[in-house]
Amino acid sequence: MDNEVLEKARFLYDVGTEAYKTVSEFNRQTDQKIVGTVTAVSTLTPILLGIFYYLFARPETSPKMLRPLFSYPFIIGVILFTTVVFLGFLLYRAREFRMLRINSVIEEAEQSGLVDITKIAVVNIADVSNHNIGVVLKKSNEFNVLLLILFIGLVFFVIAFVDLVFLL
Repeated sequence: MDNEVLEKARFLYDVGTEAYKTVSEFNRQTDQKIVGTVTAVSTLTPILLGIFYYLFARPETSPKMLRPLFSYPFIIGVILFTTVVFLGFLLYRAREFRMLRINSVIEEAEQSGLVDITKIAVVNIADVSNHNIGVVLKKSNEFNVLLLILFIGLVFFVIAFVDLVFLL
């Protein structure tokens, strides 16, 4: 009977540690996507501004570029791209991502047997993983909002470029 209980405890421990690793990996991947998005937008924004500045500096197009159909989408696009960069930095900030506090496990299990120690560790790992899942899902949802803002900004830049094509 003790062997079966120990095997069950080990199985639950393995499941708990794998869940913790999975959540940590998902968090790392989400952070990489945020950094990639901020890097791409931070690179793309000066390029777009440079193209528009070049076109605006040309005498034949500069008065036409003050038209509302061009200037409003352009300004909104710049504002949205700047917002994406700002929100990306906010998303990348440190979050309350918990780790297993081994000292508390040791204190709880000082006088216990192997099965009880494993159960205590599994419960602690499960608590940590459940909290971290909430943190990662919130970050992921916020990243989806960031992508939506980026898409809307791109739409406004496309509108400005299409209007610019008809100006030339």
